[in-house]
Amino acid sequence: MALKEPTWHGTLTLPVAWYGHARRSWDGFFFFPHWHDELELFTVEKGQIELIINGHARVMAAGTTALIPARVIHAAHVVPASTVAAQFSAIVFAPRFIASETTDAVQAVLTKTRTVATVTPGMVNQAALAPLLDQFATVYAATAPERPLLLKGLLLLILAQLLTNPIPDPRRTAQARLQEQRQKQILTYLNTRFAEPLTVPELAAVINLSPEQFTRFFKAAFHRTPMAFLLAFRLQQAALLLRQTAAPITDIAFQVGFQSANYFAAQFKRHYELSPTAFRKMTE
Repeated sequence: MALKEPTWHGTLTLPVAWYGHARRSWDGFFFFPHWHDELELFTVEKGQIELIINGHARVMAAGTTALIPARVIHAAHVVPASTVAAQFSAIVFAPRFIASETTDAVQAVLTKTRTVATVTPGMVNQAALAPLLDQFATVYAATAPERPLLLKGLLLLILAQLLTNPIPDPRRTAQARLQEQRQKQILTYLNTRFAEPLTVPELAAVINLSPEQFTRFFKAAFHRTPMAFLLAFRLQQAALLLRQTAAPITDIAFQVGFQSANYFAAQFKRHYELSPTAFRKMTE
């Protein structure tokens, strides 16, 4: 539960949300590892993005759309070699939004989908999928009374293009399952203890590795050292508190794990290119 995203996607009567043309990243992350009860349609609009789902990484080029199953940990990374600034959009929706009165074939496919269905440039489906995604974004921004019905219909058409592709074999090796379990363990630990003065030996002990083994494992999984990840995560939590609360900046610094308010302010400005005060004013 520690990694569950706290965001409510959509409303109670229209449980679907569209997040468009996102390009902001935090120290190499477009978003940190998390999960939610909803399914997600993730589309790379420009550049390349590395999408990590349950510890399995795939580099997605512009024009690629992936269906991320519900309750699966996922994250998105910047691809350093990409020459074009990456941009993506996402549709996040509750399964009940397209539910039927009875458990029909559509529900059976969605509830059994535990791996990622993907459409990439060059596929026949991609030519049909791209205009549907554009139309969904247009309808989502509209206020017409038929908007909910149009969104539901478009979502079903989008899913039809994705789910007619062969879905990858979900079988994993024992080593892959172990690595996935270790990633979930350490991410959960970091998520609940990030404000504490953590050390690499302490983190390594969580998954029964030596500090050297743990550092290699962590860098392979998340493309940064454990301490660099922890710093970025603390800064992201601080940014949330700056937006959502009126707490003094010094209190926020200590609340997210910094021992010095000056060091926090310097690191925050380096990552966000704004001081904490300016960031709060900008987001008011």
